[in-house]
Amino acid sequence: MYIYPLYFSLISFLISSLTGRFIGTKGSCFITTFAIFCCNISSLFIFYEVCLLKVPCYIKMFEWIKVELLEVSWYFLFDPLTAVMLVIITTISVCAHCYSMEYMFGDPHQPRFMAYLSLFTFFMIILVTANSLLQLFVGWEGVGLCSYLLINFWFTRIQANKSAIKAIFLNKISDMGLTVAICIAFFAFKSLNFSFIFMPISWLVNDHILFLGYPISILNIICFCIVIGAMGKSAQIGLHLWLPDAMEGPTPVSSLIHAATMVTAGIFLIIRCSFFFEFATDVTFLILLIGSVTAFFSSTTGVFQNDLKKIIAYSTCSQIGYMIFACGYSGYAISMFHLSNHAFFKALLFLTAGSIIHSFLNDQDIRKMGGLLKILPISYICLFIGSLSLIGFPYTTGFYSKDILLEVSYLIFKEFHYLDSYSMLFIHILYWLSLHSIVFTCIYSIRVLVLTFYNYYNGFLSFLGQIHDVPYIMMFPLIFLSFASIFVGFLSKDMMVGYGSDFWGNSFYIIHYLDYEFNDKVYKLLPLIVSMYSVLIASICYTSFNLQFRLYQLKLHSIYYYVQLFFNKKWYFDKLYNQYFIVFLSNYAYNVPFKLFDRGSIEIFGPFGIAYELKRRIHDISRLESGFLYHYSGILLNVFIFLLFLYFILAFFIDFIYLPH
Repeated sequence: MYIYPLYFSLISFLISSLTGRFIGTKGSCFITTFAIFCCNISSLFIFYEVCLLKVPCYIKMFEWIKVELLEVSWYFLFDPLTAVMLVIITTISVCAHCYSMEYMFGDPHQPRFMAYLSLFTFFMIILVTANSLLQLFVGWEGVGLCSYLLINFWFTRIQANKSAIKAIFLNKISDMGLTVAICIAFFAFKSLNFSFIFMPISWLVNDHILFLGYPISILNIICFCIVIGAMGKSAQIGLHLWLPDAMEGPTPVSSLIHAATMVTAGIFLIIRCSFFFEFATDVTFLILLIGSVTAFFSSTTGVFQNDLKKIIAYSTCSQIGYMIFACGYSGYAISMFHLSNHAFFKALLFLTAGSIIHSFLNDQDIRKMGGLLKILPISYICLFIGSLSLIGFPYTTGFYSKDILLEVSYLIFKEFHYLDSYSMLFIHILYWLSLHSIVFTCIYSIRVLVLTFYNYYNGFLSFLGQIHDVPYIMMFPLIFLSFASIFVGFLSKDMMVGYGSDFWGNSFYIIHYLDYEFNDKVYKLLPLIVSMYSVLIASICYTSFNLQFRLYQLKLHSIYYYVQLFFNKKWYFDKLYNQYFIVFLSNYAYNVPFKLFDRGSIEIFGPFGIAYELKRRIHDISRLESGFLYHYSGILLNVFIFLLFLYFILAFFIDFIYLPH
């Protein structure tokens, strides 16, 4: 039963990819969806046995690598962390497969698309069930490959090609970080198995290596490299550029990437390696900084975007930033709780956005929509529920995890009480930065709802006759995810992060923040107050005609123009990368590796150089054939003198070696 999710997802990929042309579109859709549904049923049984009955499982399949000290077995670990991730991955994957049956209908390559979705699920299952860093790296690379294939699924579109190349390029940077972390971990622990490398950490806290003459803690280096890897996969600031452009792929791909697979892989890695981070105090400040700045950056950028899917993509960056921020103050259980809740309402938002775009003739600009409330009632209800959960409206799924995350973040002042005043001020600023991100999250959520459903229709009149609501096959995943976006947080709150809960066991490092239940009322209610006031103000601003007219006058001001341009251009990260980093890298790659080595040393010492030298020497020798007798006699005399000189030299050395001294 424990291996069934792996088997079913792999069989689904193999059948759809190898026999798709024979079984047809309907056959491949049915087989892949049924196989992933079987994965989901097996995951629920695993969740029941591992999490509820408290029976973790370890399965050793076979030895993979055995070279001196390096022994890596194909070893599967099923603990509560793995069981929860399996339920999330397979549930969202079933919804994406079922949704794709109708969404991709008519595409000539639909069997290949369904095969890629199954392969994506398979590699993510490999990642979360791994019991060693090297086995985890197999799944890590696999999800990167599948993201490239799925983003570039419509390969005839030049923008899809560019987005896929950007995704694979930035993920290779993160892969380098994780590779270095694996190498250093093996150097320090002589093993890559999680059970072996987590036990002796307390004895290696004071171990250092010299780097440029300075001693650096080994654990700090490992954790820093892991953070670099997580930044690329989870699209944190600096390596986030691939995520908004990944919207060029089909919408089911976006829901799977953002809710259950690739984006969550970085968070899973940090939580799995939480025992490292608890002894690497210098890196925790970096995690706090990355998480809070990413949340603020993504939320402010999302307000000024006009592409429906890109707005939801930036909300993913913001929510992942919250999870990273929670890991910075050791709230791994809270981060995982928010990850599980976020998966359902984010999948709902993306799939609903896909149904709106699908019915609106593939136009994604929300400025061209409006007045769709009566035409698309089911899509409106689903988007409304998903937006409320994203905002953190009371008693929705997002409310239970997001509020706890920010409430507990106030307690980090007590955790870091031993720090100096400047460090405390720094942490205080990061807390308020994360809190202000709620304001912008509420603004762009209300903006999407108003511009899409409440405003007057701004599109072409010819579109109105063709707009239709969600087909029945696409409706079932949306209804299920709507209920999950309301009830999952309530049902799992006390189980995962409740007072004295032992749900997670020894899956990762756990600190029970008991004080947050008795926190100061002002700071306990502050996230809710900020959310509700932001929703109220945003609703009034987008529905009141007088306020809209005043905002329009504000837009005409030159200062607002530059502010809007700054946020609409995504803080000019793309410009900085393209004009400076990419240009420098391209010039360096041409002048040094290509021009100096490929066209230089390799061509000189390789076949081209040999052929050129032979041609030049043969040309010089051919010039000796002049037809004059004294030239030939002179050449023979020179050759005779050279051979005679060589004979005397060799005779001298032979006598010198063999004569007794």
